[in-house]
Amino acid sequence: MKAKKKKEGLQEKFENLLEMETHKNLDTEFHNKIWAVKQRKLWEAQKLIINQRRMIEGLKEGVYQLIAHNMRLESSKGHAEAVFEKAKQVLFEECNIILSNVFTFLMLKKLIK
Repeated sequence: MKAKKKKEGLQEKFENLLEMETHKNLDTEFHNKIWAVKQRKLWEAQKLIINQRRMIEGLKEGVYQLIAHNMRLESSKGHAEAVFEKAKQVLFEECNIILSNVFTFLMLKKLIK
């Protein structure tokens, strides 16, 4: 009788331990799923940050190219103005021709077309 009660007690303890282990496993599984969802969201955010950084770098490169282009245009404009002023001076000195701003504008307009 004593052995039977002891056996039943051990059986009950064993069942309790099994039940506790099942709960622990379910709890662990639940937390692992939550972690996986959070990890996926973190990876997506990191990918977004990387893509935004690449876009920013591309935009910076575009701005640098525009600045360089503008500097070349300014340099070309300055050179063209210097050559034009020299030509005006030569026309005045050699031919006594004075170019007015209106005449200059009309001549440049013809050259651009």
